[in-house]
Amino acid sequence: MSIAEKHLKVAAILALVGGIGVALTIWGAVRSGTAQAALQAQIDRIEKHTEIPPTVTVNPPVVNVNQPPAVLRAELGFEKLVSSYDGTAIINGNQVAIHPMLLIGRPVSQNLYFTNTGTAIADKMTGVGIVYIASTETEQELTAKFKQALHKLKYGNFGTLETAGRSEFWFTATSEGVITQDDMEKIRKGAERIYLFASVEYRDPSGAHYAHYCRSLQTPAMNGEDAIWHFCNDFSDHR
Repeated sequence: MSIAEKHLKVAAILALVGGIGVALTIWGAVRSGTAQAALQAQIDRIEKHTEIPPTVTVNPPVVNVNQPPAVLRAELGFEKLVSSYDGTAIINGNQVAIHPMLLIGRPVSQNLYFTNTGTAIADKMTGVGIVYIASTETEQELTAKFKQALHKLKYGNFGTLETAGRSEFWFTATSEGVITQDDMEKIRKGAERIYLFASVEYRDPSGAHYAHYCRSLQTPAMNGEDAIWHFCNDFSDHR
Protein backbone atom coordinates (compact mmCIF):
# COMPACT_ATOMS: atom_id res chain seq x y z
CA MET A 1 0.00 0.00 0.00
CA SER A 2 1.32 3.27 -1.00
CA ILE A 3 1.80 6.21 1.25
CA ALA A 4 -1.00 8.06 -0.47
CA GLU A 5 -3.38 5.19 0.08
CA LYS A 6 -2.38 5.07 3.77
CA HIS A 7 -3.06 8.76 4.13
CA LEU A 8 -6.42 8.34 2.45
CA LYS A 9 -7.32 5.44 4.74
CA VAL A 10 -6.35 7.40 7.84
CA ALA A 11 -8.39 10.37 6.62
CA ALA A 12 -11.39 8.12 6.06
CA ILE A 13 -11.06 6.64 9.54
CA LEU A 14 -10.75 10.10 11.06
CA ALA A 15 -13.75 11.31 9.09
CA LEU A 16 -15.77 8.29 10.25
CA VAL A 17 -14.78 8.81 13.86
CA GLY A 18 -15.50 12.52 13.58
CA GLY A 19 -18.93 11.82 12.07
CA ILE A 20 -19.73 9.38 14.79
CA GLY A 21 -18.69 11.95 17.41
CA VAL A 22 -20.80 14.63 15.79
CA ALA A 23 -23.74 12.24 15.59
CA LEU A 24 -23.32 11.31 19.23
CA THR A 25 -23.09 14.96 20.18
CA ILE A 26 -26.21 15.79 18.23
CA TRP A 27 -28.06 12.79 19.70
CA GLY A 28 -26.99 13.78 23.21
CA ALA A 29 -28.14 17.33 22.65
CA VAL A 30 -31.48 16.17 21.32
CA ARG A 31 -31.90 13.79 24.21
CA SER A 32 -30.92 16.45 26.72
CA GLY A 33 -33.33 18.93 25.15
CA THR A 34 -36.18 16.41 25.27
CA ALA A 35 -35.47 15.65 28.92
CA GLN A 36 -35.32 19.33 29.77
CA ALA A 37 -38.60 19.92 27.94
CA ALA A 38 -40.24 17.06 29.80
CA LEU A 39 -38.85 18.36 33.10
CA GLN A 40 -40.03 21.89 32.35
CA ALA A 41 -43.49 20.57 31.43
CA GLN A 42 -43.63 18.73 34.74
CA ILE A 43 -42.52 21.88 36.60
CA ASP A 44 -45.18 23.89 34.74
CA ARG A 45 -47.84 21.41 35.80
CA ILE A 46 -46.74 21.60 39.43
CA GLU A 47 -46.73 25.40 39.36
CA LYS A 48 -50.18 25.43 37.80
CA HIS A 49 -51.55 23.19 40.53
CA THR A 50 -50.00 25.30 43.26
CA GLU A 51 -51.49 28.49 41.82
CA ILE A 52 -55.05 27.19 42.41
CA PRO A 53 -55.77 26.89 46.17
CA PRO A 54 -57.29 23.60 47.18
CA THR A 55 -61.02 23.55 47.91
CA VAL A 56 -61.80 22.12 51.31
CA THR A 57 -65.44 21.38 52.14
CA VAL A 58 -66.27 20.97 55.81
CA ASN A 59 -69.75 19.89 56.83
CA PRO A 60 -70.19 20.90 60.50
CA PRO A 61 -72.43 18.70 62.59
CA VAL A 62 -75.99 19.95 63.02
CA VAL A 63 -76.62 20.89 66.66
CA ASN A 64 -80.23 21.38 67.68
CA VAL A 65 -80.53 23.79 70.62
CA ASN A 66 -83.83 23.55 72.42
CA GLN A 67 -84.90 27.05 73.44
CA PRO A 68 -86.86 27.18 76.67
CA PRO A 69 -90.46 28.27 76.11
CA ALA A 70 -91.24 31.88 76.93
CA VAL A 71 -92.92 32.32 80.30
CA LEU A 72 -96.23 34.12 79.97
CA ARG A 73 -96.83 36.55 82.82
CA ALA A 74 -99.34 39.18 83.76
CA GLU A 75 -98.00 42.64 84.66
CA LEU A 76 -100.37 44.47 86.95
CA GLY A 77 -100.41 48.26 86.71
CA PHE A 78 -102.05 50.71 89.13
CA GLU A 79 -103.91 53.03 86.78
CA LYS A 80 -105.80 55.63 88.85
CA LEU A 81 -107.72 56.59 91.99
CA VAL A 82 -111.18 58.09 91.63
CA SER A 83 -113.65 59.13 94.32
CA SER A 84 -116.77 56.97 94.56
CA TYR A 85 -118.97 60.05 94.87
CA ASP A 86 -120.43 62.05 92.03
CA GLY A 87 -121.26 65.73 92.38
CA THR A 88 -121.26 69.06 90.63
CA ALA A 89 -119.36 72.29 91.10
CA ILE A 90 -119.40 75.78 89.65
CA ILE A 91 -116.11 76.35 87.81
CA ASN A 92 -115.60 79.59 85.90
CA GLY A 93 -119.34 80.19 86.04
CA ASN A 94 -120.14 76.74 84.65
CA GLN A 95 -121.65 73.79 86.50
CA VAL A 96 -119.49 70.73 85.92
CA ALA A 97 -119.53 67.17 87.19
CA ILE A 98 -116.87 66.31 89.75
CA HIS A 99 -115.96 63.46 92.06
CA PRO A 100 -115.70 65.08 95.51
CA MET A 101 -113.47 63.14 97.89
CA LEU A 102 -114.39 64.68 101.24
CA LEU A 103 -118.07 64.94 102.11
CA ILE A 104 -119.26 65.69 105.62
CA GLY A 105 -121.21 62.75 107.01
CA ARG A 106 -119.75 60.33 104.46
CA PRO A 107 -116.74 58.01 104.67
CA VAL A 108 -113.80 58.60 102.37
CA SER A 109 -114.42 56.22 99.48
CA GLN A 110 -111.97 55.64 96.64
CA ASN A 111 -112.18 53.40 93.57
CA LEU A 112 -108.86 51.82 92.57
CA TYR A 113 -108.37 50.92 88.89
CA PHE A 114 -105.84 48.41 87.55
CA THR A 115 -104.74 47.28 84.09
CA ASN A 116 -102.62 44.42 82.78
CA THR A 117 -99.73 45.17 80.40
CA GLY A 118 -98.25 41.65 80.49
CA THR A 119 -98.35 38.75 78.06
CA ALA A 120 -100.80 36.57 80.00
CA ILE A 121 -104.27 37.07 81.39
CA ALA A 122 -104.47 37.91 85.08
CA ASP A 123 -107.08 35.52 86.40
CA LYS A 124 -109.04 35.38 89.66
CA MET A 125 -108.37 39.03 90.42
CA THR A 126 -109.32 40.04 93.93
CA GLY A 127 -108.72 43.23 95.87
CA VAL A 128 -109.37 44.86 99.20
CA GLY A 129 -108.52 48.25 100.68
CA ILE A 130 -109.01 50.57 103.65
CA VAL A 131 -108.74 54.34 104.01
CA TYR A 132 -107.40 55.62 107.35
CA ILE A 133 -107.92 59.11 108.73
CA ALA A 134 -104.90 59.49 111.00
CA SER A 135 -104.00 62.19 113.50
CA THR A 136 -101.26 60.72 115.71
CA GLU A 137 -100.59 57.35 114.10
CA THR A 138 -97.47 57.05 111.98
CA GLU A 139 -97.26 55.42 108.57
CA GLN A 140 -95.48 52.42 110.10
CA GLU A 141 -98.24 51.97 112.69
CA LEU A 142 -100.93 52.18 110.00
CA THR A 143 -99.08 49.62 107.90
CA ALA A 144 -99.04 47.17 110.80
CA LYS A 145 -102.72 47.88 111.40
CA PHE A 146 -103.66 47.13 107.81
CA LYS A 147 -101.61 43.91 107.76
CA GLN A 148 -103.57 42.75 110.77
CA ALA A 149 -106.84 43.70 109.07
CA LEU A 150 -105.92 41.66 105.99
CA HIS A 151 -106.41 38.46 107.97
CA LYS A 152 -110.05 39.41 108.60
CA LEU A 153 -111.03 41.26 105.44
CA LYS A 154 -112.86 39.36 102.75
CA TYR A 155 -111.49 39.78 99.27
CA GLY A 156 -114.13 40.45 96.67
CA ASN A 157 -114.73 41.33 93.03
CA PHE A 158 -113.36 38.24 91.36
CA GLY A 159 -112.43 39.20 87.83
CA THR A 160 -110.13 38.69 84.86
CA LEU A 161 -107.74 41.21 83.34
CA GLU A 162 -106.96 40.82 79.65
CA THR A 163 -103.54 41.62 78.19
CA ALA A 164 -102.37 44.87 76.56
CA GLY A 165 -104.54 47.03 78.83
CA ARG A 166 -107.75 46.03 77.04
CA SER A 167 -109.76 45.86 80.26
CA GLU A 168 -109.85 47.25 83.80
CA PHE A 169 -110.24 45.75 87.23
CA TRP A 170 -111.42 47.94 90.09
CA PHE A 171 -112.64 47.81 93.66
CA THR A 172 -113.42 50.33 96.40
CA ALA A 173 -111.47 51.24 99.54
CA THR A 174 -113.48 53.01 102.25
CA SER A 175 -112.63 54.69 105.57
CA GLU A 176 -113.81 53.18 108.84
CA GLY A 177 -115.44 56.43 110.00
CA VAL A 178 -117.23 59.33 108.36
CA ILE A 179 -115.85 62.78 107.73
CA THR A 180 -116.90 65.44 110.25
CA GLN A 181 -116.61 69.19 110.03
CA ASP A 182 -113.74 68.98 112.49
CA ASP A 183 -112.02 66.43 110.25
CA MET A 184 -112.40 68.75 107.27
CA GLU A 185 -110.65 71.58 109.09
CA LYS A 186 -107.85 69.37 110.43
CA ILE A 187 -107.26 67.74 107.05
CA ARG A 188 -107.01 71.12 105.36
CA LYS A 189 -104.53 72.31 108.00
CA GLY A 190 -102.51 69.09 107.95
CA ALA A 191 -103.41 68.09 111.52
CA GLU A 192 -104.99 64.91 110.12
CA ARG A 193 -103.75 62.81 107.21
CA ILE A 194 -105.49 60.38 104.91
CA TYR A 195 -103.83 57.09 103.97
CA LEU A 196 -105.09 54.49 101.53
CA PHE A 197 -103.92 50.86 101.78
CA ALA A 198 -104.80 48.14 99.27
CA SER A 199 -103.87 44.55 98.49
CA VAL A 200 -104.48 42.73 95.20
CA GLU A 201 -104.13 39.03 94.45
CA TYR A 202 -104.28 37.23 91.09
CA ARG A 203 -103.01 34.25 89.16
CA ASP A 204 -101.33 33.72 85.79
CA PRO A 205 -99.56 30.75 84.09
CA SER A 206 -96.47 31.32 86.27
CA GLY A 207 -98.37 31.02 89.57
CA ALA A 208 -99.99 33.12 92.28
CA HIS A 209 -99.09 36.79 92.80
CA TYR A 210 -99.90 39.74 95.00
CA ALA A 211 -99.35 43.50 94.93
CA HIS A 212 -99.46 45.90 97.88
CA TYR A 213 -100.19 49.59 97.58
CA CYS A 214 -100.15 52.57 99.92
CA ARG A 215 -100.83 56.22 99.15
CA SER A 216 -101.04 59.31 101.35
CA LEU A 217 -103.10 62.36 100.44
CA GLN A 218 -101.16 65.59 100.11
CA THR A 219 -102.36 68.40 102.36
CA PRO A 220 -104.01 70.80 102.13
CA ALA A 221 -106.36 68.20 100.68
CA MET A 222 -108.27 69.05 97.52
CA ASN A 223 -111.48 67.48 96.37
CA GLY A 224 -111.98 65.47 93.22
CA GLU A 225 -109.50 65.42 90.37
CA ASP A 226 -107.26 67.97 92.11
CA ALA A 227 -106.28 65.50 94.84
CA ILE A 228 -102.59 64.56 94.88
CA TRP A 229 -101.55 61.17 96.29
CA HIS A 230 -97.99 60.28 97.29
CA PHE A 231 -96.33 56.89 97.54
CA CYS A 232 -95.73 55.40 100.97
CA ASN A 233 -92.48 53.78 102.07
CA ASP A 234 -93.61 50.71 104.01
CA PHE A 235 -96.34 48.96 102.04
CA SER A 236 -95.37 48.99 98.38
CA ASP A 237 -94.21 45.56 97.22
CA HIS A 238 -95.27 42.75 94.92
CA ARG A 239 -94.48 39.16 93.97
